[in-house]
Parts: sequence; C-alpha cells; structure tokens
Amino acid sequence: MVKTKYNETWISVDIETTGLVIGDDNIASIGACVVGDITKQFYIELKPFTRNFRQTSVDVCGLTIDYLMENGVDIVYGMIKFEEFIKRFENPIFVGFPLPFDRSFIHWYFQKFLGRDPFGVTSNGIDIKTYAMCKLGIPYKETSKKHLRSVIGDWGGKHSHNALDDAVEQALLFEKLHKL
Repeated sequence: MVKTKYNETWISVDIETTGLVIGDDNIASIGACVVGDITKQFYIELKPFTRNFRQTSVDVCGLTIDYLMENGVDIVYGMIKFEEFIKRFENPIFVGFPLPFDRSFIHWYFQKFLGRDPFGVTSNGIDIKTYAMCKLGIPYKETSKKHLRSVIGDWGGKHSHNALDDAVEQALLFEKLHKL
C-alpha cells in the first residue's frame, strides 16, 4: 500500500449506474481496491431501489434493471459490506476519476441507507483528474485517460465499465502519478 506521512489509505472506488441522477437512479455496481495493493479488492452488484434507468447508462455497464432485481444484493446489506471493507484500513480516503460523480452517489447511498458514511461527511476525497492537472502542470481539459497515456505512458489495468476493473485501472494511474 502507498502510505502517506498521515497513515492514510487511499481507496480507488468506481461505480456503474443505471442513470445520472442521484436519488432517481441506481448504483448498479461498486468496485474498489487499495492504491498500492490492488489485491485488496471489493466488488458488489446492488438490487435497485427504483426501476428508473437511462438506456445509455445500462448499455455502458451492461447491467439491466431486470438482471439487478434478480441477482443484485439488498442495498443495506451491500453498503454494510462495503463499509466493512473500508473500515479494514486506517484513515480511508476515497479516490475517484472523476471524483464528483462516484463520490456523490456513494455518499448519498451511505447516508440514505445506513445513515452514515465511513469516508466521512466533510471528506470528499481525491480527484485523480485534478491531481494529474496539478502534478503535470496541464489544463483540466487534458486530463482524459487518452491524453494522460500520451503524456505519462501506460499504467496497466483495463477500462471495461466493470466497476472493479475500472477501480483497479484508476488505482494504477493514481499510483503512477504519485511516483512522478
């Protein structure tokens, strides 16, 4: 694991959703891993709380409402399991690409279904895009993964729109940026 002088544990988190609106649409799946030790992983698919969906969103992740209704786990159970994963680590910090989308959905789910958020309510986390912008001295618009590959080379992992695959790819990218 990458250890900071503050003993933080950076946890790369990615979600796939059935839409774009928090409170109207569902988290279909959550993937997470520890930056610096991607073998420490979490993955879960959640039963929807609503049948709302946007076709473009379910097309991206490949997880339909019907599939999730039949195969997803209960949201409360799933969020408790995710919380247990997070609490295994000292001072967990949410790491996302981009942070606002994933973090906002996760925070809403924790608050709505558990009444608490193990990442905290004032700790938003680390946005890899902003980190890359500052670390590399590039404009925000040049922080797409495609452009970052042209600047720093490949970092491994694959972007498949599977939440765990994407969390691992993000962790590897963040680790590479951190070492620059």
